[in-house]
Amino acid sequence: MSQDNQPQGDREQDYIEDNKFSNYSVEDTNGLRATWIKTANKMLLGRKIVKVEYIPVKETDDMMWEHQPVCFLLDNGKWVYPMADDEGNDAGALVVGQDMLPVLRGDK
Repeated sequence: MSQDNQPQGDREQDYIEDNKFSNYSVEDTNGLRATWIKTANKMLLGRKIVKVEYIPVKETDDMMWEHQPVCFLLDNGKWVYPMADDEGNDAGALVVGQDMLPVLRGDK
């Protein structure tokens, strides 16, 4: 990494070519997988987490969620939080290595 926390070289392309993160090749999905890998890399690679908290009950109530997920703020001002699915139907747990940050239920 350079001093400005940006990856050196074309790390994004290296990940796609190495394909160490999946049993499927990028080509098997007619470019869809590659597109989302590129999108995720642009959004997250080299970012710094500056704050971690659980979403407050009030906010998850406003989203009509039953659970509160852990979330983190990136150095670009964007919040990241796990959801149960890509439609945003509820909060999701976050796995970090072999550890899990569970969803919370209620004010406890």
